[in-house]
Formats: sequence, C-alpha cells, structure tokens
Amino acid sequence: MDFANIIYYSLLLLRNRREILSYVSAKFAWILVDEFQDTTDLQVEILALISGDKRTRFLLVGDPCQSIFGFAGARPDLAEQFANRIAARTDKQLSGNFRSSPPIIAHANALYARTPPMTVVGCARKYTEQPVWQHGASAFTVITDYFLPALEALEIPVGDAAILAPTWYSLFPLGRRLREYGVSIVGPGARPYRRNRQFAPLAEQVCGYLMEPRPDAIAGIERTLFNTLLDVTGRPYFDIFSYRGRTIVFRFLQHAQQLHQVHMGGIAWLEAAAGAFAQVLIDEEYLSISDRDVFAVSVEEMKTDMRNNKVDLANLAIDDLGIYASPNAALKLATLHNAKGREYMAVAMIDLHEGRIPFYQARSAEELEEAKRLFYVGVTRAQRFLLYVTDDSQARNGPTRFLGRTGVGVLR
Repeated sequence: MDFANIIYYSLLLLRNRREILSYVSAKFAWILVDEFQDTTDLQVEILALISGDKRTRFLLVGDPCQSIFGFAGARPDLAEQFANRIAARTDKQLSGNFRSSPPIIAHANALYARTPPMTVVGCARKYTEQPVWQHGASAFTVITDYFLPALEALEIPVGDAAILAPTWYSLFPLGRRLREYGVSIVGPGARPYRRNRQFAPLAEQVCGYLMEPRPDAIAGIERTLFNTLLDVTGRPYFDIFSYRGRTIVFRFLQHAQQLHQVHMGGIAWLEAAAGAFAQVLIDEEYLSISDRDVFAVSVEEMKTDMRNNKVDLANLAIDDLGIYASPNAALKLATLHNAKGREYMAVAMIDLHEGRIPFYQARSAEELEEAKRLFYVGVTRAQRFLLYVTDDSQARNGPTRFLGRTGVGVLR
C-alpha cells in the first residue's frame, strides 16, 4: 500500500463512516495546513469533508510560487478553489522573509512580483553579497575555482553550503569528482562504496558517534543494528530496542573507541570492528558461528568498491566513514525538489541550461510555469550567497530563460 492508497482509503473512511468523520471534526476545533500549495485533489476532498461537518475551522498557509510537485498531483490553483469552497478569507498576505538577504530577495521578486512585495525581516538583512552567474568549462571547475574559494573568503563553513541541480543526473559525476578532490560531501556520488554493503550502515553510524558523541545518535545505531540483523538473518529482533539492545550498542561503542586508539586508519578500523561486532552478536546469540565472517566479507566488498572508485585506502580516515551519519560538516548535494523546505548559508545552482530547466519535454504553459517555480525555490534556499552556474560540458548548453528574468550578468 503506497501513500496514494493511504490517502484514498482515508477519504473513503471519512466519506462512508459518519462516526469517524464526526470524531475527527469533534476532536479538532482548528486545523492548520502548512505548504497548502502542495496539496492534491484527494487531500483537499478530505479537508472538505471535515469542513462540511461545520465544527472545524481552517488556517491555510501556502505560497503558490513554490508549488513544484505537479508530478505528485499538487496544483497551485487548488488552494484558491478550496478557499472559495469553504468561504475562507483570502486577504491575509505574508510578505516577510526570514531566510534570505536583500539582494537574494530582489532576485526572487524579479521572478515573481508580489503585492505587497516580499521584504527581508530576518537576520540575513545584514548581508549585501550580490548573486553571481559564473560560466565555466564544467560545473566542477566553477565549484572548485569560484564557489569553494568564495565560501572561504566569506568564512562560510562547507557544511552550511549546498549545490543544487534540476536533476540527479548532473550531481552524480560532480559528487564523485568533488570526493576525489578531497571535499567531504553528502548526496549523490558521496559514498565510494555501495550503501547496501551489510556492514556499511552500521560502521557509518558508529563512526559518526566517534566524531560527534551525541545522545540521539544512540537511537540511530539501534535502528541500524535492527535493520542489519534483519538483512543478515531474515528475522526481526525487536528486542534490539530494549535494554538488552542498548547494552549491545554500548559494547559496540566501547570496542569502536578502543580500536580507534589503536588503528588510526579507516580500513584497519573497519577490518577490526567487523570482527569485534560480529563476536558481540554471536555472544548474544543474534548471529550463529557460521555468520562470524559476514561483516568481514562486507568490508572486503567495500574495499573493492573503493578501489574501483580510486579511493586512497591507505589514507582513509574514520571521519570519512562517519561523515554520512553526521553530515553537518559536509557540502550538501541535492536536487531542487529535495531542497524544498531547507535553507543554506550559501547555494550554488548548477546545470541551469535550457532543456534541463525547463526540461526539454515541457510543452504546456503550466509545465513551463512549474519549472519557473522550481527555479524560484532554488533561489530562495540561499541565505547569504547565491551562485548561478552554467557550463560548456555539452555543445548545446545554453542558459535557462529564467536567468534573464533575474537581471544577473554572466562572468566568464
């Protein structure tokens, strides 16, 4: 049963079972719906049923300029239609922006003029850096020659910056090259080994704790251990979430810290930890003697993956493994869709070419308008520094039409 099924059957329950609708309506005097521009027809019908019971009032908050999930059924016009349907007031306008600097908001307003115009009311109002459009031979050269030096000059930590793209397609090769360049990244192309290697997720979580011993990381290790045992044995050991499971996690951490003091290299630590962790699980009867080498085999697979990806195994550090569990210090790579709702001190938007955004198959006016809204979402993720990136990686690369709307000039 997928998410659409859940919504559909929820609608049927409210429509066909009057007592359920009455219960929901009686329980909630007010319902606040945020990001209302992303609601679908099914979700709106559920809200309409609740509204029809005349016991619940609604506060609907949304920005039609950020409606970017048309592929999932969201439509920006649904908000206005539903507001009319329930006779809601529509005269309340939110114009204060708490995220971005004045120059970035000026670009956002150029893309979508508002009445009243969007204004800066957050702490970012002190920043004056203008958005920049940089063109180069490739996205990698622009990032390494311009974006990373700009972060250093502005004293913006790499972990507070992101590279956004219209699709995953351009992020994978960039991620691999940045990793080879020595930049810690989280996102496509970040891991030099396959994530499904059985020991990899557990090793990452434990190394993340070694880097940053946060109490909430313990629960993450428990969940990962549960999933690892399920993968290895095919059995769900729910008592991993009991006191017994917690003691196993602390035994892992004790071994991990002791090995870290002896084996400074990441590979040596992986090999030793694989044996130590497996022995703990054998002692606790979660694994059998025949499973003794299951983690060691996984480590060999990880090493093969890393060699194929030209990783310098001799200099691999434990921090390199833990970065995926504690990504705060790493440069983020994400699509514009996945960046929705997030914010970064600095943003580089790459692959801003016609055919990518808007996508070359976009034909209708609404498809082109949604692409413009997607571009707008990328612009408004940045707090202080915004870099637009185009490149010559393909002969037919030309700048997206949306760059011209911002008024920014290209640097070469």
